[in-house]
Amino acid sequence: MQKMKEILNNLLKHPYWTGISGIVAVIGIILPFVMTNDVSNHNKLLIRISNLEIGNAKFDENRAREDIEVLLDSTKKTEAYLWKVKCEKLIDYKDDYLVNIKKYREKIAPDAIKACNNAAKLNSDNLYYSYLLALAYQKNQDYDMSLNILESLAMKDYSIAQRKLGIMYYFGHLVEKNTLKSKEWILKAAQNGDVASQEMIDENMLQ
Repeated sequence: MQKMKEILNNLLKHPYWTGISGIVAVIGIILPFVMTNDVSNHNKLLIRISNLEIGNAKFDENRAREDIEVLLDSTKKTEAYLWKVKCEKLIDYKDDYLVNIKKYREKIAPDAIKACNNAAKLNSDNLYYSYLLALAYQKNQDYDMSLNILESLAMKDYSIAQRKLGIMYYFGHLVEKNTLKSKEWILKAAQNGDVASQEMIDENMLQ
């Protein structure tokens, strides 16, 4: 248990793990195995998968350009833009989240759900904000709603959601463990251009 705590602390020092996708991986998958003291093989595989996700995380050039344009021209600070910024900020909130989930639920998660819901509605052409909404529900421990959104996104060929579902089915997190479904979702994500999923298949990680 102490060894796993050290691993978690080290992971959270990396900027990726303090961000959106990392929190889901740490909270959603690694923590349950810490609680059961069954971490040996699972931990090795999770670290490998996480390294792939870190290495293949995409820099959103369009999003960065939008921030610069708003700095140069305040008239571009639209309602849609403001909700996007708030959603991103609240999803990245990490103050004592591992230690005090109740505090997060009471103070931050409801606001994150509201912000990401508005961001998703006002930026309907960008499924990323619907994905962040799924993470907001998961942080609020509303796992059914989170799963419903992820499944809806996956059916729309959103590759990140497909990869996350594949990982969830493989480890039996929030869903019944099903290696066949896991491989099907990872394959679909890979076919839709998700590089991390492609490498997971190439390296035969999910046997």
